[in-house]
Order: sequence, then structure tokens, then C-alpha cells
Amino acid sequence: MKDGPGQLHQEIRRIFELVKGESPFHIEQFWQRGLKSAAESGKASITAFSAIEHALWDLKGKALGVPVHDLLGGKLRDKLKVYANINRAINARDANGRRLIPDFQRNAENALKSGFRAVKPAPFDDMKPLKSSSEIQVESDIDYAIQTIEAVRAELLSPDEHFDEGYIHVPDAPGLGYQLNPAIPSKYRI
Repeated sequence: MKDGPGQLHQEIRRIFELVKGESPFHIEQFWQRGLKSAAESGKASITAFSAIEHALWDLKGKALGVPVHDLLGGKLRDKLKVYANINRAINARDANGRRLIPDFQRNAENALKSGFRAVKPAPFDDMKPLKSSSEIQVESDIDYAIQTIEAVRAELLSPDEHFDEGYIHVPDAPGLGYQLNPAIPSKYRI
């Protein structure tokens, strides 16, 4: 979140008003009342919406005395692969407002040492909005993201360790896919 935890807390308080005093059993009603607005309001808002939705499912499960997976159709597996989101703990920025690549590398290394086998650096989170960016700015942002992914990939020593590069604006995806190809492990290449 570009404006940090303060913006997220503000969005949680704002979106909580949609469920305040309501039954946690009315999750679909919450979706209908708030999803469109949250999605249109940006990352902090949709993150807050998701957090409140998760809390509603948890409350509903606790009230019924069942795990949430039973409410959602049943358990599918005994194990679930997880990844470490390594960009959220990076606060230092360069002159362009981008997170520092060595911090991504250090976080990837720490995640692997902690037992994670996958990481998500999400360097595209720092891209400027395309509508207000020059072609030079877009190219610079893409170059930065590719350098970040290459640097993080260098920390992932085993072919069993993976990464998810994070959010990519849909119109940019095809071109970025080809540019990212060399930084992606061979079994995932285009």
C-alpha cells in the first residue's frame, strides 16, 4: 500500500460500516453492497474488503461450530502451498519511489531460510498508473520490475523454489510475459 498502514486502517473502518450491526451470516449481502466500490477505490480498499469478508466467514464458522472449508463446499487437500509476500516488509525507497532491489533479495533469502519454498516479490505494485505515465516511465517501471525478479530469482537456488511476480495490468501482460521470460524458471517459460 503506497500510503501504508494508515490508509488500510482507514479503509477497514470505512468498509466495516457495511457490516456493523449486521449478521455475519449475510456475506453475500456484504458483497453486493461493497465489492464494486471497494474494487474501484484501489488496493487498500479491496484489501480491507477482503479482510472483512474473511472475518465474516470465520465468525460464521465459529457460530456454527464448523471449519470454514465446510461452509465453502468441503476440504480439498490436507496440505496447501503458501508463499511469502516479501515486498510488504520493505519500506526503504529509491529516488523514484521504488522499493530497493537488495531488500527484495534479502527478504527472499530470509523467507527461504524460514522454510518457505515460494516467494512473491510483486515489483509491479510500484508501477505508476498507465493512464498518467509516459512511455519512458512505463519502460523504466518494467525494467525495474524485471531487474527485481531477476535478482530475486538469483536467490532461489533450487528448481523446487518458485515465485509469483504479482499483479500485472492486463493490457501489459503479453508484452511483459515475453520480457520476463528469461527471468522465469525454464519449466514456466512461454
